[in-house]
Amino acid sequence: MAVDDNWNYSHHLDATIALLKDLQTRYSVDSSRIYTTGQSMGCMSSIVMMLKEPDMFAGALLVAGKWLPSIMAPLDKQNIWIISCEGDSSSNSLQGQAVEIWRNQGSKVSEATWDMTQTSEALSDEADKMRAEGNHLLFTHLTGGNHRATWFVAYGIKGVQDWLFEQHK
Repeated sequence: MAVDDNWNYSHHLDATIALLKDLQTRYSVDSSRIYTTGQSMGCMSSIVMMLKEPDMFAGALLVAGKWLPSIMAPLDKQNIWIISCEGDSSSNSLQGQAVEIWRNQGSKVSEATWDMTQTSEALSDEADKMRAEGNHLLFTHLTGGNHRATWFVAYGIKGVQDWLFEQHK
């Protein structure tokens, strides 16, 4: 296991980072357009990798995950879109606390609540509205649902996908 709910992580994350660095030396990789995403513990792994390698990723889509908000403070300079279901109290609360820390540090964060039962087209329109605000930190709460429901919706929103792939260093 790479991470756990007690804020511990294993050597597997360092191995993942080493693999990413190695792949960049072996293949034609645009290092200004490397992205990370993950759901649940994958999200937590993305957060730790971003903390360990703050210059590696152009953008991150963090879905239904969490980490200690105070430790996430330095991430306010990175391009991050967080998506969490309101029914996922742990993720929603802790990510919300991280967002508040970022705001207190002077960062602007776009924040919205979307009905997760909307069509994918309607959700993409909502994402486009958030993108238009021009902030590099975004936090979306999906109404209803629970921890596992988040990724069934989050990864199908074209406007969120577009935002991620627009990011570069």
